[in-house]
Amino acid sequence: MIGDAQLNAPNYDPPQNASAAAGSKKDETKAKASRRDEIPDAADYSPDCQHPEKHDDADYCQQIRMADAAEQAIVWAEVQAAFGFLTVVGLIATIIFSAINAKGAVGGAKAAYASVGLAEKTAEQQLRAYVTITDAEIRTWWNDGDPHFFAFVTFKTLGKLLPMISECG
Repeated sequence: MIGDAQLNAPNYDPPQNASAAAGSKKDETKAKASRRDEIPDAADYSPDCQHPEKHDDADYCQQIRMADAAEQAIVWAEVQAAFGFLTVVGLIATIIFSAINAKGAVGGAKAAYASVGLAEKTAEQQLRAYVTITDAEIRTWWNDGDPHFFAFVTFKTLGKLLPMISECG
């Protein structure tokens, strides 16, 4: 089928018969094959990317730069993911250690409370006056037939020793 663009083309020469049309298709296939031969092999294609000569060379160089940038982005994304993972692990460890320390702080507060109670008890025992009788004597006195009784008692203060003696034994 012939399109409008071909009909309006200035150098259009319509084929006279089917064999001529088949011949033009062969020419077209040969032209495509010759253009394919002009394209260099990808392994051998290495344009000067500092000063590209053609637009295709510049485009190829830009694609190479973009591919390199994408590969670097992958590496940095992997590094970032690794740091993110380590951050999460560190956060979990911090939470665990904080919980352990909180339990230790509660235990320390309980021990401090018990220590205060013991210190109060010890201070009370040390400040209390402990008195013991060292000597006792009862004397009688008779006055006009009436007996009078006198008691003589000697006290000694022991102070801090008695709580130690009573605690030990």
